[in-house]
Amino acid sequence: MKILLAATLSVFFMVPTAFADSTSHRSHFVSLDRAGIQSEERGSLSVLYHENFDFPQDSFARLNFHIQRQTNPASALYLNVPVSIAFFDGEEKHALGGIEIGRQFKLPFLEGSLFIRTSGILPTAADGLESFVINANANYTRLTDLVQAFPKTTSLRLAGSYAVEKVGHFAQVDIGVDLPIQTNGEFGEVPDPLYHLNLGVGMKGENMNVVGEFVTVIPGDTDRDELLHTLGGAVFFNTAKRTQTYVSANLLLDSFFEDNDTMYSFIVGLRSQ
Repeated sequence: MKILLAATLSVFFMVPTAFADSTSHRSHFVSLDRAGIQSEERGSLSVLYHENFDFPQDSFARLNFHIQRQTNPASALYLNVPVSIAFFDGEEKHALGGIEIGRQFKLPFLEGSLFIRTSGILPTAADGLESFVINANANYTRLTDLVQAFPKTTSLRLAGSYAVEKVGHFAQVDIGVDLPIQTNGEFGEVPDPLYHLNLGVGMKGENMNVVGEFVTVIPGDTDRDELLHTLGGAVFFNTAKRTQTYVSANLLLDSFFEDNDTMYSFIVGLRSQ
């Protein structure tokens, strides 16, 4: 863990401008890592559908706010704030997730770009079993950020993305680890690490982009061999010169529920650059 901590901090404070790619890059996906260094503001609302819920009266939702600022030709700083909402029995309950503050760098690599991302997850996720259930279920709508559901837990994130963009199409692969290092939650124990491996491909049109996304999260507990997956797609619409709206749908292929009930997530969002 000390080695990973040292690597994360060294990457966070490193500014590799000597290797900078002079062109900016923006993220093209909804469920994958946000690999891109262009300044942007992004807001989204996602809703979880469960086949055993009386939808939409009973459901989970997630609000996500993401702000990023490019600091030089090679890097950007970002802030991500998730808020989870539960609707059950006529009641509405909220739970703040783990706020993420991070930095990512862009380096030219082969025919594309390599993005190195390092961040810290602050211990802002609401404590208690009820809040954890709300956050965990709402985070199924963006599975790769499941670490943000851990109550009152400080975590480190180190991830890399390789993105290729050609005329008319693009692709991205993510690999990363989320390492909880301290918790003040009532559960007491520091959660196990989470690993993720994601793949996305897409096509570009004149006024819209269409993407397909596959996300895998691997629990670090050696007693578990279950993997968590989501499979989905999204459409981005160019609604203004520097603004996009997008819609996305994902199928949760696996879950922590024993019966693996069918669950879908639906996301609508707005991005301004």
